[in-house]
Amino acid sequence: MIFSRKSRPTHQVGRLASSLVILAATSILVWLTTGCASGVLIKNQPTTSLNLLQYVIQQQIPRGIRVKSENQREFFSNYFSPYGDFTADGTDKRERAYAHIMILGDSRPYQTSIRVYREKKTNSGYRQTGLDKNLSRQIAARLQVALAKSREDRNVIDDFRPF
Repeated sequence: MIFSRKSRPTHQVGRLASSLVILAATSILVWLTTGCASGVLIKNQPTTSLNLLQYVIQQQIPRGIRVKSENQREFFSNYFSPYGDFTADGTDKRERAYAHIMILGDSRPYQTSIRVYREKKTNSGYRQTGLDKNLSRQIAARLQVALAKSREDRNVIDDFRPF
């Protein structure tokens, strides 16, 4: 079978080009949704209970909890200064940050996601400027130290659930 030059090759080239455009658009979309919004992920020990994890997060979150989800697996910290320590109030500052901590997984071992977002003051309010991975790592390190310390002080009775 002989193909004419005008019908088949241009049709195949057109389909190939549209397939490449779809592939490129899909790759960019996957990269944007997974790569840009990544924070720090802690894989907790299998012995770490959900109650202990929630307690440690509430104790170590910078400047206390501003918002907590109904199922107590998502925490937003109060605003703090992104410079220096986490104890400085950043509510009305020119630049401020807040931590978003999530407990992931439905059973042990749980994972903890820590993301710290920065905001900058504008004329119309505050605008989010992005994710701060350095501050996310610092808070993750604080959580890991507190979890290790609480494991040493833990009593077997504290983690016992009869039902």
